[in-house]
Amino acid sequence: MCLQVFQFYYIQTLTLRIWLEGYVEGMTHCPTSTSLFTGRKTILNVLEDYFIKDLLSEDAGRRKIFLLHGLGGAGKTQCALEFARKFNTSFTDICFIIAESEDSIKASYYDIAMRHASMSVQGWESGFKWFKTHKENWLIIMDNADNAQLNLEIHRS
Repeated sequence: MCLQVFQFYYIQTLTLRIWLEGYVEGMTHCPTSTSLFTGRKTILNVLEDYFIKDLLSEDAGRRKIFLLHGLGGAGKTQCALEFARKFNTSFTDICFIIAESEDSIKASYYDIAMRHASMSVQGWESGFKWFKTHKENWLIIMDNADNAQLNLEIHRS
């Protein structure tokens, strides 16, 4: 009996790992910006105006998308992380998604579902559905979305 339970558990675990390639528990926890972060005040002010000050306007509750773009190593990720650190109390949840592939995005949504385990987790779609059913002020940072072939439109909550 014990052996059968173990085999069933092992098969289910193996299936999930194959199905959600790249999944690591806690992978969407938002890291903090480097302690050496300086400058970029203009960009941070624009982000504050766009996301924070508009919370009091007629745009409150509306989905907003902001694209930081530039050359690799220019500090886009650190800028987004500094914004998240500075204004973390303005959001009910902040998720960091590595958007380099379809698999990494799906694994991230699965992690989000597992973090909010009050719901039944059926797969990566459960994390995506969580955002659709929770209308709080949450922030998603999608990092390394460099692949032009990747359709990020389908992952808009």
